[in-house]
Formats: sequence, structure tokens, C-alpha cells
Amino acid sequence: MLYRANAQSRAVEDVLLQAAIPYHVVGGMTFYDRREIKDVMAYLRAIANPQDEISLLRIINVPKRSIGEGSIRKLLDYAHDEDLTLMDAIKRAKLVDQLKSAEQVARFAEMIEHLQERMIGATVTEFLHDVLRTSGYREMYAQSSKEEDRTRLENIDELDRITRSFDRRRRGTVLDFLAETSLMTDVDRNENDERDAVRLMTVHASKGLEFPVVFVLGVEETVFPHSRSLDTIDGVEEERNLFYVAVTRAKDKLHLSYCLERSTFGQVHMNDPSRFLQEIPEEYTERTGADPVQEARFEIGMTVRHPQYGVGVVTDLSGVGEEQMLTITFRSKYGTKEIVPRITRLRVLG
Repeated sequence: MLYRANAQSRAVEDVLLQAAIPYHVVGGMTFYDRREIKDVMAYLRAIANPQDEISLLRIINVPKRSIGEGSIRKLLDYAHDEDLTLMDAIKRAKLVDQLKSAEQVARFAEMIEHLQERMIGATVTEFLHDVLRTSGYREMYAQSSKEEDRTRLENIDELDRITRSFDRRRRGTVLDFLAETSLMTDVDRNENDERDAVRLMTVHASKGLEFPVVFVLGVEETVFPHSRSLDTIDGVEEERNLFYVAVTRAKDKLHLSYCLERSTFGQVHMNDPSRFLQEIPEEYTERTGADPVQEARFEIGMTVRHPQYGVGVVTDLSGVGEEQMLTITFRSKYGTKEIVPRITRLRVLG
């Protein structure tokens, strides 16, 4: 199974794990082993369980807060001498002798306590957003122009999709989410016999390889070709060459798939099928597709949650199908808005 960007692997990994189908990520790390995902998960664990020393040590200076190794060693020594947890030592940073970064450590402690308060009553997705915003972690990569940092940002956006899926399936806590993902990663780390496993890899990693059956995922505009390539003719041509690499990895059967909409950090995007699909002669293709997901049936008086505006009540509706329009009065400062459910992820609360 080939994909243009590493972030696309997560959804496939989850399905394969659930179906007990062994797989192997070629030339890369599994989703939950990627640095940025381990960082964000460490934030969630440290806030939900302040006694998790390993997670605290991972995030205390990420993004950089001028809390160096020397300061961290002093905190660990102080915690040992006073028989405290590391988090308790962090809260008492100003009492630690000769701790140069005492102010920075104190601010870190305040941030953790603030986020612990924000966690109460929040969905996992809402809490994830609070953590990314308050810590500055997502912004650290958003401000970078490096290709590898953009890839890390895509993986963080994929984690957002995971939490949204979790919130839709069950109204669980952050601890419930951490327990579920822990089970997934434990299974993921079991060694598989690579000879009898589905191979997952980026198209770049597939160069020089051939397989009897190949699936190419996400063959749609802004994904393949990638959005970052669309500004120049040369960029699109490079993507076309890469697509050629993808389709020529198959010896017997080739499956090209795309979806009609994607969610990126809560924003739903309607993507067109890739221009490259139109360049394949019709006589060589056979088209099929899954049945569309059943849309929620909205009614006047129904309580819903909007990803940006929060909780509101449907007060009017008009149109049907893709043309349906809802009038929603939100409890927040946003008041009454007209919302098109086709392009907005609304969660029905009751």
C-alpha cells in the first residue's frame, strides 16, 4: 500500500490492527513512533497523570523553554532528596538551590495546572487543541518552512482526526483515549513476519520495488499531487513522475483510491479526484466505489456541536441533501449562524 505522505499511513495501520492483519512499515516509522506524535502523547499523559515522570521529562523543554539538562538534573535530585514526585519538585522550582531556570520551570508548572483544569469536561479533541495551542507545540512547526517540519504538522493533523473519531464513537475521557491508543501501540510493536505482512510505504520509498498487487491511497488533488507542488509547473511535473513510479510498482493488479472529502484539523475539504487519474486511458480502468456514509438527519430542536462555534440548537432548516442549510443558535458569543452540514462536521448531542 503506497501513499504520498507519511501521515496517511495511520488510518490504514488502525484498520489492519483491528483486523489482525500483520503489516510492516517500510523505510519509516509506524505512526505512533514518530517524534511529534510521541511528544504530543507525552503531553496528554503528563497532564492526565502528573506522576508520569518519563512523559514530563520528554516535554519539559519541548518547545524550547530554556530549561537545560543541568536544571532538569537539579530538579530530579531535589525530588529524590525531598522524597517528592518530579511534578511536585517542578511546582517548588523556586525553592531549589541555584536553579537558574526557576522562573521558566515555574511557568511550565503553571501551564500544566492550567491544562489540567481545561481537561475537565472537555472532549479529547477540545483538550488536544488546548494543549497544542497553550504549549506552542503546533505553532513551532507551523512557523517553519522546512519540509520535514511540514510533514510533522501533517502527522499532528492526523492525530486530530484520530481524536475526532474517538469522540464520535464514545464520550470517553483523556485517560480512556490514552488507554485505547496504548493497546493499539502495544499490538503494533509485536514483531510480524515481514514475508506474510502487508507492506506500507511512501511512494518515494517504493522506488525500485515491485509487488503483485498495489494499492495507491489518496489519489486526489492537494494530496497527490501534493498541495505544496501546485504553485509551479515543475512541481506538478515532479508529482506526475512520482505518480508514474507509484503505478508501475504493480505487476498484476493496481488499485487507485480517493475520497470525496478530508478533514484537516477540524476543517473539512472537498477534494477533486487527481488530475493524474484523467490521464489514464479509460480502456485500462474499471471504476467502483463504496456507498456514501449516511448523513445525519437534522431536526429542529436538535442539539449539536460545531468544531469552532461550540454547542448550539437547530432552530430552522431548509433544503435537502447537499443543499441543506441549518440555522443554529449557539450558546457562545457567536449567536445565530447559518451552517451547511455538507461541509461542516456537526456532532449530534441530542
